[in-house]
Amino acid sequence: MDSNDEYEKLLIRKKLLIFDFDGTLANTSKFHAKAFSQILNPLGLIVDYSSIAGMK
Repeated sequence: MDSNDEYEKLLIRKKLLIFDFDGTLANTSKFHAKAFSQILNPLGLIVDYSSIAGMK
């Protein structure tokens, strides 16, 4: 694609776009770690987020 107009024409027909930018545009690991702690710690589960980050 050579111009913004071509991108715009392509995008106009789309109903949904999914962006996978974690770690590319924004590093959200610290937010994931905080969320894990906020949910698991009150349950008595202490998890070192760095030991599970990136697992599938």
